[in-house]
Order: sequence, then C-alpha cells, then structure tokens
Amino acid sequence: MMASPGSATLEVLFKLNSAAVSSLDAASLKAAASQAASAKSLRVDIIGHTDSLGNAVANSALALRRARSVAEVLAQAGIPAEAMSIRALGDEKPTQTDGPGVSEPANRRVEIIFH
Repeated sequence: MMASPGSATLEVLFKLNSAAVSSLDAASLKAAASQAASAKSLRVDIIGHTDSLGNAVANSALALRRARSVAEVLAQAGIPAEAMSIRALGDEKPTQTDGPGVSEPANRRVEIIFH
C-alpha cells in the first residue's frame, strides 16, 4: 500500500502479548528491504502499536519491543541502523476502534514506512 509518492508502507501483525516476527513476515520484510536498500537516501519509519488490553505503560513497552523486532529483521536484511527511526505508540492510534480493554488483532501491529 502506498503512503505517499516515493513511500511504501508495510504492516506486520502480532499475536497477543508477542513481539515475535513470524517467518512469513520476516521473509516479506527482507524482500522489501532488498528493494529499498538501493535507494540513495533511504529512511524507514518503524512504528509499534498494541490493542487496548492492559495498561498504557505495558502497551507502550510491548509496542516498542515489536518495533525493535521488525528493525532487527530489517537490519539483518541490510538496512543501516542510522536509516531507521523506531517509535512506539502503544494503543494510542488503533486501526479498529472497539473501545478500551478490547483484544483487537488488527491493532497489534507495526507499521513500516519506506521513504
């Protein structure tokens, strides 16, 4: 899916309370990294999210672990650490708004934006 001209966005979904990147998602990330690595001025934004279960502090920490897991896969695929921006939003920006305390798989994600 395209974020803006010259940008591409990927999304990785996670199991409940997990920050593990599946082998299928890792393969997709590595393929995208290979294509992006040829860019002259590559920048990658990695943004971790959670659903609204649990408290805000725990959700923020889990979102950061998820983002770091994705960054590790991208680094293994050749994306330099200095090209990556990692942040966590926890449950602040859900894709599905079902209310607080809801287990929503679509919200347990990391967005990866290649610029």
